[in-house]
Amino acid sequence: MNCLKIHEKLIFYLEGSLSVEDANAISLHLDDCKECSKLLQHLSDNLTYIEVEKKIQPSPYLYTRLIAKLEKAQLQELRINLNKRILQPILIFLIVICTAFAGIKLGGIYKMTSKKEIANIDAYYWDDLSQEIIENTLLNEN
Repeated sequence: MNCLKIHEKLIFYLEGSLSVEDANAISLHLDDCKECSKLLQHLSDNLTYIEVEKKIQPSPYLYTRLIAKLEKAQLQELRINLNKRILQPILIFLIVICTAFAGIKLGGIYKMTSKKEIANIDAYYWDDLSQEIIENTLLNEN
C-alpha cells in the first residue's frame, strides 16, 4: 500500500474497524514508514485527548446558573414589553385627556356673556356723550 491509502485508513486502524488483512498491511507499512508512524502517533494523541475531554463533567451549578440567567433575561424582556404594550398607551391616553380637560377649563374662562350684557355694552359705547366729561360740563353750563 502507498502512503495516501494508509493515511485514509489510519483512523479506522486506530478504531479497530478494518478487516484483518487491511490491518496487517497497515502494520507492515507502519514498521517501514516513519512518516506514517508519526501521523499515527499524532492521531492517537488527538483521539486520547478527545476522550479525556468527553469525560470532564461540568459543574452541577452551571445548569442552575444558566437557567437563572435565562429566566432573568426573559423577565426583563417581559417588563420591556409590558411598558411598550400597556403603560405607553395608557400614558398617551392620560395626556390626551388632561390636555382636553385643560382646554375646556381655559375655554370656560372666556365664555360668552349673556345677550343682555352685550346689549348694555353696546348701549354704553353708543352713548358716548355721557362718557365725555368735558362736553358734559360745557353742555350743562347753560
